[in-house]
Amino acid sequence: GWVLPHLIGWVESRNVNAAPIRRLFGRTRLEDPDTRVPEAVTETAWRLAATLTSDDALGIHLAESLPRGALDLIEYALRSSPSLGKGLDRLARYGRLLSDRVAARTHRKGESLLFLVHDTATTPLHPARAEFALAVALKLARDSTGADITPVRVCFAHPAPDNMAEHQRFCKARG
Repeated sequence: GWVLPHLIGWVESRNVNAAPIRRLFGRTRLEDPDTRVPEAVTETAWRLAATLTSDDALGIHLAESLPRGALDLIEYALRSSPSLGKGLDRLARYGRLLSDRVAARTHRKGESLLFLVHDTATTPLHPARAEFALAVALKLARDSTGADITPVRVCFAHPAPDNMAEHQRFCKARG
């Protein structure tokens, strides 16, 4: 549930009424870091946010809007690592504390480091959630190193949106 207050805040920052998303949670205190939200409710919140904002790059925009420290100790583990590779290893390892649904792992191939994010369930994951997971990792990598990191390749299991401009901008992809 940690990301849901940020998701609601981002929707509202677009001058969109987030009441339909808020109603999903009733009296649940989303600001409590120990709050667990059922997967179906979380998925519905993401789908509503995408529908309400008509944003094909919701996951990227939300990741960009996260304040420093939003991932708490997991972010600290990455930032305090002796290298980016070790930091991404930690992010992948401890990321399961952030999400029961999205898992990550790293794989070294020569001089390259692959950061792989996958869905652990059998029901479809909203594309924005997968894009958010990868965008958060890239944002943290850039922030923690101070380097303008450009991925060599970015792939998703879901179809590409009609407009890829924001994805290309964020990943710094060339045309």
